[in-house]
Amino acid sequence: MDHSVVLAGHAIAFFDCKLNRETRSEVSRRGHGIVTVVFLVCRAAALKLVSERLCRGHLLGAVAKALKPC
Repeated sequence: MDHSVVLAGHAIAFFDCKLNRETRSEVSRRGHGIVTVVFLVCRAAALKLVSERLCRGHLLGAVAKALKPC
């Protein structure tokens, strides 16, 4: 499985290819860029919440928290 940064890079490349076309106006391209950023931030937050909920109360969660960098 790819690293999360690699997956984010794939998502950015996908959105760039689909939404950032030179034939579109600057306003449209900027709006699509904002949609891309919001999507990526929300996706990261959702993954964080899901992983936190799954690990809460389990030994795996305690290990992950102990290994988390400060």
